Amino acid sequence: MLPIKKDALTDAEIKRRSQLKAGHIGDVRIAKSLFPSLGYYYWFLGNVADTTILPKAKPIVRYAGPTTKAIRRTFADAGFVSGPKNCRKFNICWGSPKNVSFYSTLVAGQICNQVPGSNAIGRKDKLASCIVAAQNRFGKEVYDFIPKTYILPQSTSIAVRDMAMNPDTFYIYKPALGARGEGIRLLSNGDAILDDKPAVLQKYISSPLLVNGYKFDLRIYVLITSVDPFIFYIYNEGLGRFATRKYHKPTTRNKKLKKMHLTNFSINASSDTFVNPDSGKHCPVKAKKGKLQEKVERIMTMTNAGCSSNKDLGSASNSTNSNDSDSSMSSYEYSNPEDEDDSCQGNTTFPSKWKASDLFAHLDMNRDCFDSKDSDSIVKDAGVPGNGVVQQRLYSSICDLVIKTLIACEPNFYILGHKARTASTYPRISFGIYGFDIMLQSNGKPILIEVNSSPATATSTQLDVNVKYPMIAEALNTIGIPVEKRNELDIMVPTIMTEDEKRAKSIKERNTQLAVRAQTSGEAVRQGSNNVPLPRPQTSVSVHGKAMLDSALYLSAGSLPLTQSMKLADTDPRADADMVATSNHSAPKKQSDVSSNVKTSANASPSSLSGKSNKSYRTSDNLSDSSQSKTDLPRLPFNEMRPSANGKSMTTDQLRRMDKQGRVRYSLPHGAMANLTEMERRICMQISDEEQRSGMFTRIFPTKEAASYMHLFENQRYNNIFAMAYVCSGAPWHELV
Repeated sequence: MLPIKKDALTDAEIKRRSQLKAGHIGDVRIAKSLFPSLGYYYWFLGNVADTTILPKAKPIVRYAGPTTKAIRRTFADAGFVSGPKNCRKFNICWGSPKNVSFYSTLVAGQICNQVPGSNAIGRKDKLASCIVAAQNRFGKEVYDFIPKTYILPQSTSIAVRDMAMNPDTFYIYKPALGARGEGIRLLSNGDAILDDKPAVLQKYISSPLLVNGYKFDLRIYVLITSVDPFIFYIYNEGLGRFATRKYHKPTTRNKKLKKMHLTNFSINASSDTFVNPDSGKHCPVKAKKGKLQEKVERIMTMTNAGCSSNKDLGSASNSTNSNDSDSSMSSYEYSNPEDEDDSCQGNTTFPSKWKASDLFAHLDMNRDCFDSKDSDSIVKDAGVPGNGVVQQRLYSSICDLVIKTLIACEPNFYILGHKARTASTYPRISFGIYGFDIMLQSNGKPILIEVNSSPATATSTQLDVNVKYPMIAEALNTIGIPVEKRNELDIMVPTIMTEDEKRAKSIKERNTQLAVRAQTSGEAVRQGSNNVPLPRPQTSVSVHGKAMLDSALYLSAGSLPLTQSMKLADTDPRADADMVATSNHSAPKKQSDVSSNVKTSANASPSSLSGKSNKSYRTSDNLSDSSQSKTDLPRLPFNEMRPSANGKSMTTDQLRRMDKQGRVRYSLPHGAMANLTEMERRICMQISDEEQRSGMFTRIFPTKEAASYMHLFENQRYNNIFAMAYVCSGAPWHELV
């Protein structure tokens, strides 16, 4: 679709062509732009002489790194097929974080599930550096949700000095790139600090909130959909992960009891006292080990066997550097009567994993878990138990932690995002799902433990299935990839197969993939295409008469219609990196519906944490007319004009105003919606479009309540200010049309 140059056609000719029907042979049809300032466009879609309909080829997902069955099944439900490991023709790349050069190879229609700059939040030392820098700018009283942290090896000498000055204080050592609890140790005065690799040393949280005597943490999921402007969501469900040994304050005798002091599921899942949340019985999860892990364990076993005759189990040096777990505890660990009683009885009926919503409801009903004597206790003036006040306060404080953490890391996201040309690219070519690990203090205050850039999606229990599968599906729905909800969600427990079974399964899966790809390629070749087309999934829209059909021409910001050709060059893909493909937006709701569904962190009701949502997966039930298929709906592609990186129609002074109390307020000037730049329109449409498809993901930035966080940004960027002004002004969707 191309814009018509001024005076290129007479008014009579424009009127005649705008009345032509779809399928007309001859003159190209003309359509009026949905933006009044843009005039008319040549509309080639539906012109028989110039329109090519693609075959029904399935989109391709490339798995870059280990994946779980939950991920593969979700993409299968969305209609994707798996491509080769290093294929360049894919729609979505799902895997571990990528370097900046990878994103330069992406063309329009390709998307990656990792945002450039994720190492700033996924590495423990980088995350600590970002938050410490924010503390230096705004004070520790603002960023007070992390324990005192030493970044190693730079601060090793300072850490040793502080440990000597506080002999009764315990610290926790974490490798910067560690995962699943590997390499984590409790240290105290006199213990050696390893400084041969990047790591952090944090002051141990000595007063954690306990439930039934067990220590726990929360896994909260966050979705970043845009970097410039910064847009992110929080999922209204999560996990509560418990240690499997009752908690006692750390001592030199029990500091090696990982299943008491650490809440990592990977550590506690294999415990004999792990209580499966499905059955309520002791049922340790025996996860399948990778080949590399098995090889390392065999080498370690042989090494330990060879050195056992010379190994002094009681030496201080070995006690410091060993990585003993609870499964091989020394005899001295039972010399403490408290530990002995706990180890014998263990956990009987208390589940070792909870839904976050169930855990919050339990805390709201059983407020004696909290330290009510603390002046900052979350239960202070909370009313009667079970009224939802504690749930709301917990939710609001967690949102506050997430917003401040991401704002502290925003400079790295912004710099690397623009370097990789993903920060403001349209349609989007990156998004990110992150797992925030949060622990609650005895007064209910949340403390950030770490952030995972690739949160685990394994589903070893039915509870995992009920939380993680909908979370992945909702994330894909939010970015414009519709996923159907399955009627049955099975537990996917890893199983150990013989080598022959593995080989047979691999051959069967490979043959299936080759057959699908051969069929897809064959259909494309028969249509006369030299390259395999890569169609994107198409969002469903509701059609209520011609008036609503005009509005329905706004389709998803992240998807492409099946009726548009998207060919990837066989040459260097960098040549097409600047392509800007047409995109679609789903049908907007009425103004009253949009305003009633706007979700904010401060106004979210406690029931939103219960996992209940009035939003469905919005894939198969959105068509009001069952006789009209999705491929029959007319599509008006968005203007292909590449946005200007510095295009601004207003100044920041016009977007920020001071109220009578001296507080900064954000709003759009009167009549601004009619004169927006290309980039500004796209920002507005992305915010409005995602809001209607986000499901159980709640946007927490930008929102009206989040406007008070704007001063925490290291740099006041125009797109962030404009997005906040658009949200705060409450500009309705129809003003964009």
